[in-house]
Amino acid sequence: MMISLSKLSGRVPLRRDRSAATAVEFAAISVVFLTLVVILIETSVQLLTHSLLEYGVREASRFGVTGQAFPASMSANPPATREDAITDIIAKCGLGLIKQSNLTVTVTSYPNFNAGATGAAGAGGAGAIVRYQAVYMQPFLTSLAAAIVGRPAIRHTVTMYVQNEPFS
Repeated sequence: MMISLSKLSGRVPLRRDRSAATAVEFAAISVVFLTLVVILIETSVQLLTHSLLEYGVREASRFGVTGQAFPASMSANPPATREDAITDIIAKCGLGLIKQSNLTVTVTSYPNFNAGATGAAGAGGAGAIVRYQAVYMQPFLTSLAAAIVGRPAIRHTVTMYVQNEPFS
């Protein structure tokens, strides 16, 4: 009668020992899973940033068409110019996600809808056509996402054209 060496030592042969298989499988799957979670969160933050930027530009243009120097909500600490008020409105609509240091707002007014018309900087006068353009550089939350995309931030640009009310 032949006795196996593994039975004498009380060990199971290596090819049958599956006690660490779960840990190895978890380690292999968890890297992929965590990478997918990071990508999902980063994408969600970027989409939210763009939506908030669009909302901010819409609210700023709604204020801008009135010709007021600043909204009533800013009366305690009024901005220096109407354009500063527009930038403040966009930043405040960002719910803390949009930082004013990464935000560039360009306001250009045109006398009419003529494609060849030359624009002037500023929110324009009564009846002017005004172009609001907000550019925001949203940095990534993790260096993993920045490495995947190959740059440290995503550029979000929102442009809106409106016609000012006939204010005095």
